[in-house]
Amino acid sequence: MHVSLSCGYRKSLNWDNPFFELKKPFFDFSYTYDGICIVSQRVIDFMFRFQYENDVEWVRLKNFPNFYTFLPHRSVAFDSDRRQTRFEKQCKICGFYESVTGATPVFLKGISSRLDRGFYRTDYNLAPATKKVPS
Repeated sequence: MHVSLSCGYRKSLNWDNPFFELKKPFFDFSYTYDGICIVSQRVIDFMFRFQYENDVEWVRLKNFPNFYTFLPHRSVAFDSDRRQTRFEKQCKICGFYESVTGATPVFLKGISSRLDRGFYRTDYNLAPATKKVPS
């Protein structure tokens, strides 16, 4: 099951929704409304050319073979206290929140110098509550 039975939020960030429609297939990086990063074949080629392929998990989209879901393995901690982010209505089953307010600009915890080269994600997946459910 790819969604929480309790709240309906997506549990997996690399699941290929068979009903997904890529509206603008000319972007190299884009995001779905429920927070899934989609990348083009050019990004995958770049990762192999510059040896980033071990930093990222990707899944080819069944209906769009030149596009992939994209999930970096390395994460950095989002500093919600310093950012004064509010988390509301946490699902007791999956742990996701219905609402997260105050995430921009992003503040990171424990980062005092430049990150090593590569791709990173934060430890929070921030997407609109009504868009976390697959269409």
